Amino acid sequence: MAAEGSAEKSEEPTGRRLEQARREGQVARSIDLSTAVALLTATLFFSVLGGWFFHQMGKLFVNQFQFDRKIMDKAELLPALFGQSILDGMLVAFPVMVT
Repeated sequence: MAAEGSAEKSEEPTGRRLEQARREGQVARSIDLSTAVALLTATLFFSVLGGWFFHQMGKLFVNQFQFDRKIMDKAELLPALFGQSILDGMLVAFPVMVT
């Protein structure tokens, strides 16, 4: 009885027990593998699209901080400017969200 409750097993599990564990979803998973895949994906993304991504981000920030005087005089132009800013931001964020 005491041997059954012990944390260390003296014998290897049988094929039946291994099959039962697989059916119950008790399989070994490596956290390192998922981390490595995420890191590899990020590296691949920035090596392929990094230049475009940072250029677009720079353009987005410049456009947000440059303000045309005509827009200050006509409030009806603000929604169009705001909508364009959202679309530009979504264009830049889309490849990041996909990966």
